[in-house]
Amino acid sequence: MSTLQFVCKLLDLVNPLELLLTSTESSEL
Repeated sequence: MSTLQFVCKLLDLVNPLELLLTSTESSEL
């Protein structure tokens, strides 16, 4: 697996987490 593919997979995992974090933060405001 190339580094680029690895980074893409990491981003795919992180994106939903970021969305969850931002959605919970905005709901708290």
